[in-house]
Amino acid sequence: VTRGYAHSKTLPSKAGRYEQKLAWASARFAFFADVALGLMGAGLKRREFISGQYADIFIQMYLIVSALRRFKAHGEDEVFLSYGVEEAFCKIDLAFEQIFENLAHGVLRYIFKLPKLISKLNPMGSTQKYATLYALATSLCEDAKVRDRICENIYLSKRKKELLAASEMMLETRELFSKQKSSLPLTKEEVEKIEFAKKLRYEAISVDSFTYEQYHHARRES
Repeated sequence: VTRGYAHSKTLPSKAGRYEQKLAWASARFAFFADVALGLMGAGLKRREFISGQYADIFIQMYLIVSALRRFKAHGEDEVFLSYGVEEAFCKIDLAFEQIFENLAHGVLRYIFKLPKLISKLNPMGSTQKYATLYALATSLCEDAKVRDRICENIYLSKRKKELLAASEMMLETRELFSKQKSSLPLTKEEVEKIEFAKKLRYEAISVDSFTYEQYHHARRES
C-alpha cells in the first residue's frame, strides 16, 4: 500500500529507495505466496510454471540484496546499481503479472484481474533510459579503475594486454578519428597513429576463422 515508503532506510539517496522497494517486493511476495499455498496447497509444487515464477522473483530479490550490499561496502558506481536493480524490479513485475494471470482458473481467475491491473499501473521497476546505459558503457570503457573494480573476479585470458592496449589507443586517437571524419587535414604521424589504432581494434575484436575445408578436415581427424 505504501510502495515501501513505510520502511526505514539505512542507505543514502537512490540506494535507500531501492531498499524500500525491496521491502515492498518482499511483502508482496510473502502475501501472494501464502495465497498460492492456500489455493493449491502441496499442489503448488506440481504447478511448475507458477512455482517457477515465484522462484524467479526470489532470485531477483537475492540479486538486489547483493547489489545493495556491494554498494554499501564500496559506496561507488551508483549507475551500475541503478541499472542492475531497475532491471531486476522489471523482471519481478513481469513475474507477478504471470502469477496473477495463471494462479487460478474459472471464476476465481477474475479475482486476480484487480491485482494484475494495480501491478501494471503501479510497477516496481522502470524502463531503462538510454542516458543511463550510455553512462554505464562510458564508465566501463573510459575509466580503467572502474573497469578493474567491476571485473576483479572475472577471468581474463592471455589477450588481456591486447584488449587493454586497443581500448587505450582508441581513446587516445578519438580526436584524430573525429578530425578524419570532418575531412580536416592530418599529418603523416596522425594517419599512422589512426591506422595503428585500427589494427589493434581489429585484433581485439577478431575471432577464429577457417575455411569450409579446414572445418571438415578437423572434424574427420577428431
